Amino acid sequence: PELKSALGDMEAPVRQWAAFALGRIGTEGASATAELAKLFSSDPDPVIRSEAALSIGLLGTSAKEAIPALLGCFAEGKEKDANVRTQAAKSLGKMEDELKKHGRVVIDAVVKEPNKDVRIYLLISLSTALKLDTAAYVKELADLLSKEPEGEVRVVIVQELGGLGPAAVEALPALRSATTDVQ
Repeated sequence: PELKSALGDMEAPVRQWAAFALGRIGTEGASATAELAKLFSSDPDPVIRSEAALSIGLLGTSAKEAIPALLGCFAEGKEKDANVRTQAAKSLGKMEDELKKHGRVVIDAVVKEPNKDVRIYLLISLSTALKLDTAAYVKELADLLSKEPEGEVRVVIVQELGGLGPAAVEALPALRSATTDVQ
């Protein structure tokens, strides 16, 4: 309870270290998920927002109620700091099946995300969380493959589609086209 209340402290280091501790004490820290999500969404310090996202990810599915806050940072222009968006993307990958109903939102975030590294983490997190259920997004991933300007992101898309095996048959035209990719 003291750590939870420390998330609202006036001093930034106290908020940061309280978030740090809550993410690392196991499922007991999940009782502070709402407060961590609020800290992530509203703290003026990007280091603290990033630490709150990391702690949410460390809590995994026991902090599933924070998924909307994590996804909310990808709303156009909401979160300016790429490091915070990166940590949010990584933490989404820890939500396992809980992310299933938000897959379309993650795909939309990939499309709108300006930072290639954040796009990569979003794609990996979607795949990690959904495992083979990513097959529901083959068409979207194939479309992304043909539109993505960054080679590193295209490689991740190809890897994710390849990992689906026969379930990715719908992506074959985009994958064939990618074989002539020289970037």
